[in-house]
Amino acid sequence: MLVLTRKQDQMIEIDQHITVKVLRVKGKSVRIGIEAPDDVPIRRSELLVAVADSDAGSSEVECLEMNSAAAR
Repeated sequence: MLVLTRKQDQMIEIDQHITVKVLRVKGKSVRIGIEAPDDVPIRRSELLVAVADSDAGSSEVECLEMNSAAAR
């Protein structure tokens, strides 16, 4: 992992197609802006974890329902 220190209004460029800019620093919160091509998905990691947890839970329910039906 590359770790960089940036100040407000400073940017980094990734592969000449993605730009990340520090828009605001307020206390422990940092607001960033990301410019990327439309075909590059940008997702917050905590949402991906929540969806994965949700999907795992529904899979467990489906398995329990299948096992329950097989036992009949």
